Amino acid sequence: MRTFLCILLGLLVCAWAQEPERSWPTEISADDTAWLFGKINETLAEYKTQQKKVSISLVNGKVVYGVVERVGDDKCSIKDSDGKLNLVRFQRIKAKSMSKLVSSKYHNERFLYNLGILFFYDKEFAYAESYFQRAVQQGNTNASTWLTKTKETSGAADVPSDTAPVEETPTAAKPPEQPSTATPAKPEKKPRASLKLPKVINLKATRRIDFAAYTEPGYYTIFEFYAEWCNACKQIVPQVDAMVEKSPQVVLRKIDIKDWGSAVVSQSKISYIPFFIVFNPDGKEEYRGGTEKVMPSLRKWQEEAQQE
Repeated sequence: MRTFLCILLGLLVCAWAQEPERSWPTEISADDTAWLFGKINETLAEYKTQQKKVSISLVNGKVVYGVVERVGDDKCSIKDSDGKLNLVRFQRIKAKSMSKLVSSKYHNERFLYNLGILFFYDKEFAYAESYFQRAVQQGNTNASTWLTKTKETSGAADVPSDTAPVEETPTAAKPPEQPSTATPAKPEKKPRASLKLPKVINLKATRRIDFAAYTEPGYYTIFEFYAEWCNACKQIVPQVDAMVEKSPQVVLRKIDIKDWGSAVVSQSKISYIPFFIVFNPDGKEEYRGGTEKVMPSLRKWQEEAQQE
């Protein structure tokens, strides 16, 4: 009896500690759901015929990798390297994986709008903003409301929850100072160090990268990991590259990973793309992650550059 209670208690603790999964958004209509699932079915059916391996990220954090064995209207079975069959329901696929499973020829305003909603609920706000922007450009009027909502939610997420309003301390009023006739001296600007390497360098993924050798002293250095076959990269990477071009204090190192078996993938422990590793002007790693991290930094650096 005691053993049974211990097991039951353990299961309850695990269930309590587990973060709730994202459910399928009610804002995506039944027709759009069927349309999206049909396009995923189409891609997976091709993978099954070609015996091509696929990697799918799920909302519970699990990544399923293997060969497609069976494909249904709203689910599929994938056999992993151990011969185990994994059932994947389409509604539990993360937006990043779903964007890769739908052929680029179907990336119309309908697709962009619905994927934007999925990215929003996956809390990938940078991706959601990008998808909604493109949907608006292609004439989807509903996407503009979601775009505003995404920007507001993304901005609110950056504010620490424990931040309290600062009350002003009352002080005695000072007599008005007489305006000075002297011209205020302008602060001297320190000249930026000259680049030792080109601003943008393309690196090969076939060997390990010596990050220190490619960082630029006095500049922020962004290592950008992408792939030619990555649909999300085709949308996000040009935006990042354009922002780097307008940021004089930032340099870029671009790495096409080619495939998930390349040397830099294992070296840098990359599990998704586009992926970024950022070094500060002192040559120390500042952070690593997706566009949700690098985009706010680039906006900040652009503003700083405009004030110089």
